[in-house]
Amino acid sequence: MKNTLLPMLLAATLFAACQPERPSAEAVWSAALEQIEKSQNVQYRYYSEWDTRINGSIFRDSAEITYVKLTGSTTGFGFYANTFRAELLFDGTSYREIRHDDPSMIVLHDPQDIEADPAYFDNLRIFSATPFELEPSATFDRAVDTLIAGQAFYVYSLITENPSFSDSTQIVRHERQYYLDQHSHSVQRICRIAIRAGDTLQVINTHFRTVQFDGLPQDFSFSKFTIPEHYRTITQGDLEEERHQRQISVGAQVADNTYRSLDGKERKLYGDQGRKSLIMFSFIGCGGCEYALREMQRKHYRLRPGLNFYYSSPVDTPDALKAYLEKKAFPFPAFSLESNMNEDFSVYFFPTFVLLNATGRVEQVFGGYDEAVAALLF
Repeated sequence: MKNTLLPMLLAATLFAACQPERPSAEAVWSAALEQIEKSQNVQYRYYSEWDTRINGSIFRDSAEITYVKLTGSTTGFGFYANTFRAELLFDGTSYREIRHDDPSMIVLHDPQDIEADPAYFDNLRIFSATPFELEPSATFDRAVDTLIAGQAFYVYSLITENPSFSDSTQIVRHERQYYLDQHSHSVQRICRIAIRAGDTLQVINTHFRTVQFDGLPQDFSFSKFTIPEHYRTITQGDLEEERHQRQISVGAQVADNTYRSLDGKERKLYGDQGRKSLIMFSFIGCGGCEYALREMQRKHYRLRPGLNFYYSSPVDTPDALKAYLEKKAFPFPAFSLESNMNEDFSVYFFPTFVLLNATGRVEQVFGGYDEAVAALLF
């Protein structure tokens, strides 16, 4: 027994002695910050999943990003993003959205608006999480040394607590977790979790792949990205004006069409025994839409007599919308993108509520859920 035990102890000692010393959590965080600070550009791909458990919706997104620091720009940076439906190109002055949807177009943003608003790009989904967003002043609540698929990581957690937007008496706990590769000192994943009263409201996971700092050639220029010549070009302001003019307005007569609802029935929106109809144009994941449905739920969907109510989404598939509304116990007819209802209304802001009289004439259009809409419903 002694002869067997001694070699095993020696082997274990030699193995431990040969293992490289693991860097501390503080050292890896500092090295990551230094790499971000010194680098002039970064290229990466990301994949994100937004699991909004409060309304049962899941949204997935991905893109390839090139981000460049530009000292001569008022913003201090430029970027190119290749997403599923569009390419976004900002060279430090001019910002173009190259939309590949139908109709395809190039949307030009006003440089003066960008210069006047330091947070102009903050709400872009591509920047909701990035591998270069570490803050030098941030202090993490904990750091866990772990192995994932044989790769050494530190997982840093930053926790904040704020009053809930929907109920200021309740506190929402926000936790952001950064997964830093101990070898490359790069962020490989960011996980954001929102919890209220013990219930997880939302989990957003963003994974970064092929993160490369300072990988661009010295003669790099944003002009290398091709702008389609056959696409229609329009300014953001003109596009908003066009949308506003196309959207159905008070006094318009709605087409005498039928639409297939989620239960498979062909339905008309008006002409039901002299009743008025209110249509809510909405979609899964819309914050204002979620608020509107939550307020209706609180009143148990007990609408005033003599009013027909419908829900219409121009973007959600039948299966996704049906599952979502079932969780809401929504008791009224609903229509998905397959109904093509919005082709007759051209609604571009959500939620929008359209009130029709019994003959299909538009009496009122409301942008958002407010006291006027609540008075119509209840």
